[in-house]
Amino acid sequence: MTSVRIRLALAATIATITAAACAPTVSPTVPDPTAPVPTTAPVPTTAPVPTTAPVPTTAPVPTTAPVPTTVPVPDPPVAVVNPSLSATPIARTPKGDGYWTVEGKGKVHAFGAARFAGDANVGAGQAIGVASTRSGNGYWVFASDGGVFSFGDAAFYGSMGGQRLNQPMVGAAVAPTGDGYWLVGGDGGIFTFGNLGFYGSTGGQRLNQPIVGMSSTPSGRGYWLVAADGGVFSFGDAAFYGSMGGKTLNQPVVSMSATPSGRGYWLVAADGGVFAFGDAVFYGSMGGQRLNQPVYGIAPTSTGYGYWLVARDGGVFSFGDAPFLGSSPTTMPPTVAGCPTGTYAELCARSVQQASSPTAARAIVFAMNQIGQPYCKPGAKAALAPCNGDTNRFGDGPRRAFDCSGLVWKAYKVAGFDIVANYTGTMLTLDSTSRGRAVSSPAPGDLMVNHNSTSEHVAIALADGKTVEASDWNVGVVVKSQRTFQKYIRITPN
Repeated sequence: MTSVRIRLALAATIATITAAACAPTVSPTVPDPTAPVPTTAPVPTTAPVPTTAPVPTTAPVPTTAPVPTTVPVPDPPVAVVNPSLSATPIARTPKGDGYWTVEGKGKVHAFGAARFAGDANVGAGQAIGVASTRSGNGYWVFASDGGVFSFGDAAFYGSMGGQRLNQPMVGAAVAPTGDGYWLVGGDGGIFTFGNLGFYGSTGGQRLNQPIVGMSSTPSGRGYWLVAADGGVFSFGDAAFYGSMGGKTLNQPVVSMSATPSGRGYWLVAADGGVFAFGDAVFYGSMGGQRLNQPVYGIAPTSTGYGYWLVARDGGVFSFGDAPFLGSSPTTMPPTVAGCPTGTYAELCARSVQQASSPTAARAIVFAMNQIGQPYCKPGAKAALAPCNGDTNRFGDGPRRAFDCSGLVWKAYKVAGFDIVANYTGTMLTLDSTSRGRAVSSPAPGDLMVNHNSTSEHVAIALADGKTVEASDWNVGVVVKSQRTFQKYIRITPN
């Protein structure tokens, strides 16, 4: 029995040693990789498990690339993305599911989900833009004479209508909160209405080219201005992201719009060329393609992944995620070769078409292209606006400045008739020569003359009861409403 017990004890000891030798070594700080994760174990906060299939981390979607059209993008909240940061001839609805376009005479067209609420009676002025309210249930139409027209739930905060302007209005922008708007003139002068701040302007500064548009920042505490040469001017919290200033353009810039984030902007030229700065992405353009009429407005989509362009004949062009919802072609009068693009293109075209002679038509085209140029007076009459040694009152020289008669003489000289060579004396008696005759009412291209013992003023008549003239040293060459003159003279060169 004793030997049996010894043998049994020895066997048990050997079994214990064998079991210990065959067991795996387990570190107390490293869990067994084959062991399941307890269902009660929390998921680390540094690596959340998505509830839907994640985008592979090895192929991130670039932040600058548009989201494919097969993947719907939710509309940003209206409170974050302003319905219209700038007023151009096309404006989208807050959700981007519709848009309005406005003709030069104020007729409004609504497409998609955009609601029509009325046309603007701009009179002798020109509609320069339309902008949506935050709800999309109304809009403002802005006019070149400073008039503002409110429709639907758009509130009226005031205007410059009926007031004297140094330069016509060329652009507007609305507050992101919808409780005000800015207007900007061709000289960059800013006019503020409603609950908005004034952050600066280019009014009173010499510009290479006139201002043609503006756009607000999403905060409403700043804005950008853009000139016809593509120069961009930033005010308030608007950051400068670049410009086309100093670069060669095929056609002048006519409009701008900020991105929904406010960290970039697009510029558009009359030929449909699009220039993107900051976080603005280029999605295409009409540059290099044949257009029936020039482009004169741009509006981004609510996502910022696309934009619409609108031409003067009402044609709409869609890029990126901007849906095409319709257009109103052939509703705008044709333009005329040589006339400036922008605010006065239609007025110039009508004036040329109604001109008293082919020579008068050519003179109108020249004079209209001088709008925004400075005023200068020679010799002892120089006063506040002397002509420097590098220029004269006929616009010859780098400064291209004019006095009233200098503009008229140069316009007709370019048109093929030299008033200076054919006549000496006051323009009031120009009708006494074989080169001019008095008329009872002026047609476009006719001269409108006032004269007294100390001064003389002359303007060129346009269509729609307007004139183009070198007014004075405050405003230079401008378009004005016609008033009573002593005499109306028609040039008859042939």
